Formats: sequence, structure tokens, C-alpha cells
Amino acid sequence: MSTAAQLAANLAIAQASTGPKSEEGKKRSSLNALKTGLTGLHQAA
Repeated sequence: MSTAAQLAANLAIAQASTGPKSEEGKKRSSLNALKTGLTGLHQAA
């Protein structure tokens, strides 16, 4: 079971972890699934 301190720390970290904000970062992260073959939305060159 998590302690109150662990829960507070997890909440603080989650507030900062919101994913990529720039267009370049969003494009780069959208290709992550191709590395493991999870989607076929983009064609690999």
C-alpha cells in the first residue's frame, strides 16, 4: 500500500508529465508505435 508521501509525490510527477508540447515532439512521438509495429497509420520508408 502506498504511503501519503508516495501518493503526493506521484501526484506532483503526474502534473508535470503531460507529453510533448511542440509540433516536432508530437510528430516524433506519433511514430513511436511504428517501432514496435502496433499501428499501421504511417507507412515506414
